[in-house]
Amino acid sequence: PVLQLAAAQDYPAFYQQEIMFRKFSLYPPFCSFCVVSFSGAQEMEVFQAARRFAAILGQQFAAHPGQPLRVLGPTPMNIAMISG
Repeated sequence: PVLQLAAAQDYPAFYQQEIMFRKFSLYPPFCSFCVVSFSGAQEMEVFQAARRFAAILGQQFAAHPGQPLRVLGPTPMNIAMISG
């Protein structure tokens, strides 16, 4: 439906549908994003460190139920490595 509204250039209806989705899903402008990157030569160790960080972050925010937090990831970078 959102793509149909955009294709029809019905911007007011597109906005109304999209803004409800963003509020429900806790996307901007109803939240902020924070991207944390990890890098290193040993891919598995880097991934494990990122998972530990995400778990610790989730535990810290669990102590503050009034603070909404969604941890997305960890996920590999789009381009893992260039020239070694």
